[in-house]
Amino acid sequence: MSAERDALWAAGVDETVEVNQRALIDKILARYSGENTVFRELLQNADDARSKTIEIRFTTAKSPSPPPTLDSQPYPIPHSQLPDLEKANITKWTFRNDGDRFRGEDWNRLKKIAEGNPDESKIGAFVRFYALFSVTESPFVTSGDEWMGFYWKDGKDQLYVRRGKLPDAPAQDSVWTTFEMDLRDPVPLQTKPLDLAKFVATSITFMTYIRQISVFVDDHRLFCVSKASGLDEPVTWPAKLKNESPMRYMRMSSASSKAVVITASVTRWVYAFGSDSTVAQEKQIAKAKPAQGFFASLKSSTFASFLSGTTTPPPPPDNRTPLQKLSDAEKLEVVERTVQLRIFTGEVGVKLPAKVASEIERATRKRSPANMTYQIVFTDKDGYDASVKEDASVDYADISVFQGVRADLDGNGSAKLFIGHATAQSTGIGGHHASRFIPTVEREALDLVDATVSIFNKELLAMGGVLSRVIYENEMQVIGQHWSKAVSDTDKTQVEERFTHLLKFFAFRHSTPSPLISHITKGAFLAASSTQGITLLSTAGVKPSTDVRRYDEELFGFLKTIPFLRPSISARAESLLATASTIAPIRAVDMRDILSELRSRPLDEEEMVKCLKWRLSIDPAVVRQNPQALTADFLSAATVFLPAGPTKTERVISLELIETYFQPGTGVIKDAPLPQHTLPISLSNALPVAKLASAFLWRPLTPAPWLRFLAVDGIDTIADDYKITSSTTFAERVLDTIAEAWEPPTSLMMTSMSSAMSSEEKSALKSTLAGVACIPTTLGMMTPSTAYFSNVNIFPDLPIVTLARAEKNGALQRMLKELGVRDHVELQLIFTRHISSGKWSIPDLIGYFVSIKDSLTKEEVDKLKKTKMFFAADNGKDGKGGSQRYLASQLHEPTAEHIALGVPVLEWNKGTWDSSSPPARFTLGLGLLKHPSIDTLIGIAASDDTQKREAALKYLLNHFDQHYRGSYVFQTHGRVAFIPAVLPDASHRLLPPVEVYANGECAVLGFSVLRADLRVESRKLQILDHPPPHQLVQKLVISPPSTPETQQKVFEYLAGQVANFEQSHFASLRNASFILIQRNEKPAFVKPSECYVGSGDNAMHSKLFAFVEPGSPKAQSFLVSCGVKPEPTPQQVADILLHDPQAFFSLAGNETTYLEELRHLATSVKHNRIDRRTQSIIRSAPIFLASKISTTSSTNNAAKQEDLDAEDDEMKIPTEVRLMKSSEAVIIDDLVRFRLFKESVWAAPQEDFLEEFYAAFGSKTISALVEESLSTSGEGNAVTAAQTRQLVIERLPLFLHDRVGKPTAFKFAWFKSDENFIVKSVKALTVQNVLKLGRQNITKNRRASAGAVWNGKGPVLLYIAPGSHDAKPDLVEVAHAICNVMFKQHTGNDSLLLSTILSTELRALKRIGYDVDRIIGAHKEAAERKRKEAIMRFDPPGPASPPINSSTPSLPSSAPAPNLEPRPPVPAPLSKGDTSVIKSSLDSWKQKLLPSKPSGSGSQAAPPAPGNRPSTGSSRDMTPLSNIDRNLDIALSACRKESGDRIDSRSQMQTVKEAENQGYCDSSADADIRFIKQIAGYRVWLQNGLDNPSSLIESKTASIERFANILTPLRDQVFKIGDSISIFYDVAGPLIAFNRKGSIFVNLRPFEQYHDQQVARGEYSDAMSFWYFTFGHEIAHNLVDVHNAEHEFYFSALCEKHLKSLALFL
Repeated sequence: MSAERDALWAAGVDETVEVNQRALIDKILARYSGENTVFRELLQNADDARSKTIEIRFTTAKSPSPPPTLDSQPYPIPHSQLPDLEKANITKWTFRNDGDRFRGEDWNRLKKIAEGNPDESKIGAFVRFYALFSVTESPFVTSGDEWMGFYWKDGKDQLYVRRGKLPDAPAQDSVWTTFEMDLRDPVPLQTKPLDLAKFVATSITFMTYIRQISVFVDDHRLFCVSKASGLDEPVTWPAKLKNESPMRYMRMSSASSKAVVITASVTRWVYAFGSDSTVAQEKQIAKAKPAQGFFASLKSSTFASFLSGTTTPPPPPDNRTPLQKLSDAEKLEVVERTVQLRIFTGEVGVKLPAKVASEIERATRKRSPANMTYQIVFTDKDGYDASVKEDASVDYADISVFQGVRADLDGNGSAKLFIGHATAQSTGIGGHHASRFIPTVEREALDLVDATVSIFNKELLAMGGVLSRVIYENEMQVIGQHWSKAVSDTDKTQVEERFTHLLKFFAFRHSTPSPLISHITKGAFLAASSTQGITLLSTAGVKPSTDVRRYDEELFGFLKTIPFLRPSISARAESLLATASTIAPIRAVDMRDILSELRSRPLDEEEMVKCLKWRLSIDPAVVRQNPQALTADFLSAATVFLPAGPTKTERVISLELIETYFQPGTGVIKDAPLPQHTLPISLSNALPVAKLASAFLWRPLTPAPWLRFLAVDGIDTIADDYKITSSTTFAERVLDTIAEAWEPPTSLMMTSMSSAMSSEEKSALKSTLAGVACIPTTLGMMTPSTAYFSNVNIFPDLPIVTLARAEKNGALQRMLKELGVRDHVELQLIFTRHISSGKWSIPDLIGYFVSIKDSLTKEEVDKLKKTKMFFAADNGKDGKGGSQRYLASQLHEPTAEHIALGVPVLEWNKGTWDSSSPPARFTLGLGLLKHPSIDTLIGIAASDDTQKREAALKYLLNHFDQHYRGSYVFQTHGRVAFIPAVLPDASHRLLPPVEVYANGECAVLGFSVLRADLRVESRKLQILDHPPPHQLVQKLVISPPSTPETQQKVFEYLAGQVANFEQSHFASLRNASFILIQRNEKPAFVKPSECYVGSGDNAMHSKLFAFVEPGSPKAQSFLVSCGVKPEPTPQQVADILLHDPQAFFSLAGNETTYLEELRHLATSVKHNRIDRRTQSIIRSAPIFLASKISTTSSTNNAAKQEDLDAEDDEMKIPTEVRLMKSSEAVIIDDLVRFRLFKESVWAAPQEDFLEEFYAAFGSKTISALVEESLSTSGEGNAVTAAQTRQLVIERLPLFLHDRVGKPTAFKFAWFKSDENFIVKSVKALTVQNVLKLGRQNITKNRRASAGAVWNGKGPVLLYIAPGSHDAKPDLVEVAHAICNVMFKQHTGNDSLLLSTILSTELRALKRIGYDVDRIIGAHKEAAERKRKEAIMRFDPPGPASPPINSSTPSLPSSAPAPNLEPRPPVPAPLSKGDTSVIKSSLDSWKQKLLPSKPSGSGSQAAPPAPGNRPSTGSSRDMTPLSNIDRNLDIALSACRKESGDRIDSRSQMQTVKEAENQGYCDSSADADIRFIKQIAGYRVWLQNGLDNPSSLIESKTASIERFANILTPLRDQVFKIGDSISIFYDVAGPLIAFNRKGSIFVNLRPFEQYHDQQVARGEYSDAMSFWYFTFGHEIAHNLVDVHNAEHEFYFSALCEKHLKSLALFL
């Protein structure tokens, strides 16, 4: 292709590309979106030419004089009346500068489009000169002594220039370079002069050389803007501040600043004319903008008011004098204003990679500079305020010339990026940026689209962020100096305002139109110092943001050394934190800060109160997350300074030592001495003390530790007046105070400060005072336990309490009593003085104790319990009580039950024992036993004394629920032999509960059971009803039942226990041989996996496997649970067969049985019930049964082999059978060829199902093994040949219609052509057949009446040899020959069907379901349509068909027969028409079957049987009835019982190709049903989703039973198909019946609608006939799935075959 292109190029002709220069300039170079574009470009070029002075002049049509010279007065007196700036048309613009005069190369570049100044230090480019064409058609330029004019030649689209010398003007005398622009269309000023002044003031800011710009209208100067700059001052580079761009392409080496003063001298004329943008308007726009950006983002709701509160005064009201009221002199009065700026300049070094530099040069036509500057205009607080103040002091404050120059603190977007001049891009901060950015074509924005240019601009913007940070940090140094000198609040406020100004300046708001500008500069600003963050003004002065903390008023109250953001700007700090969080966030005060300050100094009391209040306010959940810092570390760090007072010295206390705090109402005196571990009262009084306990685990100071401090720990430091052991007054005060807190207050006494003392506190208090002599008595200060109340008068020398209030104050008295003050004499004294002397009996002693029981202490009661002071009754032993004393807990109540048990009882000689009397209750309280212990009772029950044993067991059971349930421990008592049990041999014995079971049925396994009268009490003693599963399994495995009867009982019992079995139990049973069977007439035990349930209905299976007869369904359920299968799996049968096929065959006993098993195997393979490994073994295993004609018989019949017409079917030819591999057996798919070689091949069984099985594993068909060739002689009758061809062409569509899915070798449309299907009649036809078996070839010849040949390319040749001139061909052989060439492989059914179609009259075909008219008509219409199309296209006609002699006998007529509808295919809509159709069909079948009545004396013969198809040939034309019968038997045997419980045949529906094209339906039915129950011998199913299925079935029981009366004869006696029929019921739909893989389902609903009432009356005929044909229809689906002619054939054949059986019931 390259060579071809080069050749084409060499032969081509060059042509120029033409440019429409006018269109180029108008549409591209002179079209800009910005304002003042012409002046912007000219100003930039002038600055590049080092101009200092600029003049811009607008000339009206009435301009009176030439422009003034440089030496003229700034504001000359006008020569005429001032023009109307609003209406006067401007005819000409003039721009001139005093810069360098044009050089030759400048003139040349000026006339070249798109060639700018290549000097990288210059910003301007003369390509921008063409912006002038936006206002003029012919710009004129003069410089020095030369001029150049531009014009459109001939007024067309080509631009020309003309150049020359200026006359009478020496070059050295002229300093001006002038651009004159005669306007294309004179118009008034499009920009108001004041807005132009703003533009000029903004533009001059960054000009390098320009110092003054004046603007005139005619000879009147409107305004003049001048600039004065100071000297550059170096700026200190902040420490650790980065100076590189992100990609390190640029580096800022240093920075400097200089002061700039811009002065604007503006006439009142300009001010009075007004502006399109006032200060108020811009502020209004700023307010409408969202607050975005860096410091500007700090404008939260709380901070907005602060930012808005600047020192900028609001604009004054508009007090300007209207323009029309000013005189010309007043208009020319000058208003002079100034603004002070500081321009910061950063020196930027550029080092670009070579590739980037190359791309930059390509894009800009300039080399990238190695060094350049970056400038930012910064207006400090003083300069800003001065300028605003100056504006406010005069008129026109709202239209300041410096609106675009001063800092943009309000976010108006007036701060712009400058590329020489301002662009439309805002910076996002308060000041302008200027540098050598690369702009877009229109120079209004930065180019951020071009990949390389974008990198350059972004790197340069990052330098702007760095310079902004330098400015910010330097200003913060100044602020820090002012702060350090600030003394008063006013001074600090001024510093804060300066800081606020700085923050507003560097707000980094949203920049427009590209937000990336602000985003990039802000990122560089923040990233410049990633370690210290940014510098901020805090409460401790100027600090890095890493050291500054967010202001928190609560923390600020006690943290005095941590730098916080000033309170007035704390809200702004929150937003600042959010903005700068990625670099160095301003974080809140954390625990490290707090702990650091707390460790550095002690807090005063006020600070400590604030500190603790803060700590108590923290959420407990937060404390739980950080307990160490917020509790332990906090307490160890915090100390408080307590100053000295009148009664105390100064001290420092650590909170770590505090454990308690004072709480009123706890029994502590507030003004008494307190322990060192108690929080000072001055602190606790100011705190929510309720939170102290949960926060610090402090607890209220309680009397116990307080009294311990008073009496023990602090005794040496306490004054005598506060000593509890010596001061009676203080002791009484203390006891009274404690008594108030001792008991819960009553409702009348309850106060908010009182609370009940806990029992633990009381115990601690009693323990503390137990040894302290603090109770005033008659004998002095005594301990509580040695003092007595005044009512104790038994002994006169006791110390009696002397507290006056003790008798009146019940609470105090009760407290003293609990502290140990006695109100009775101690027990030992009683024992000594009364019991040992024998003065009191046991009843007397108990009576005394009952009288003082309320005053007995727990210790005293315990002492009574441990004192042996009771006697035991003799209990009938010797008639006398013993002298030995016992504890109360060693004796029992003296009751009759206890005496009968023989346990020791209390001696009670004072009347009858009453358990409810006070003495009895007191004695029981001391431990007297009300009942014997469980161990005692069980011991008696296990003894040899039968009477006591029975009494003990009865006592235990009677009192079990009330007294012994909790003490009876099965793990211990269950192993004691005290239970009366019955052993397996019916003997009795005492056994432990663990060895006895309550249910007597378990005895069948040899377990001991509970005595019958005690079984109702078994649950009390935790006796199990049944042995645990592991014992049952163990017993069964070790001792399996030895007889079938015992086995049945054992299995029935175990069936009720399997619910408790676990998988391990079943696993043990599966591996154990415990099932009794009869093997070789001898008993044997086998495992569950080695036998099957039942008696072995399958005789073959009963020979192969062991079966067990369970005897009952319950026993059978146990066997099934153990893994016994109901029948062997197909896989198991297959394994046995493959293990020894010959032995299996011998065991079968005959071929029929073996073939039946082979069918089962084939079915299992088809349904994937045999694994792949086994299937691979089957392929090479000798299990395939085949037969062959006996060798001897073949010799005797050798003479008959050449004549295939011999009726050998009627001969009994001896055959031999053999098992062989699948590859050795031959499938007989062609009976003709088989008859030739039947003595040479081993034939597979001739069943479709088995043939499919044989073929799947490698058996070949005989048609594949035999090669056939034809030889003919003589010519036959051509008319017969033509008639035969016409018959085939006519009937073949009917045959192919049912073979849509079967591939053919050619299309019928091709075949029916005269050239492609030729029939020849010959006198003789011989077929040579060669059988190839391995290396052996056997050749046989036979005479034939028809044969066909086709080599795949030419026409199909059909030879017929009728045998005589007028004879008709054998249509069976014709059909066989056509099938041989049409199908690669076909069955006898194909030939049979085709021969039937060829030989049967069309009306008969219609009767059996063929839509003859439609099928044949469609082909005729297609043929006629093609014929007409051929005529229309003038195609030559094809060869004519052979003429047919009218005298030739015709083939079967194709005249239409009466329209007899066959039974509609299932499913069909339910209507009365169905029954009538079935009944008419039945009548037709009756006429065929039964002979007609005789007419006259003779009788008529019966019509031919339905199976004999009409034919013009002999009986040899038909398929043998034996073949058909065999297929019908297969259909019947394929019926099976449905074993599932749920059918959703909708999930099995598949689209049938024939159904889509031909209107047939799938044989699978749309049913969603589930099994309910069995009624009248049939499984009954219901449609899913019906309500109350059980009640519905019950209501249908009678009709189901009547339905069964119809179905049962058909099932069992007519078709004999066993349990393959099920009944279902649905509520809607067309379904009558369906066949599901051999299981037939019939619908109850049509029976109820059509036949139920008839059957109820005893009329069975209609119902029997209807369901007879329904059965036949569904059984035929076992052979053919779809509804086609083949299905209808077998349906008819089935009905024919069994019609005689049906007649018996009609």
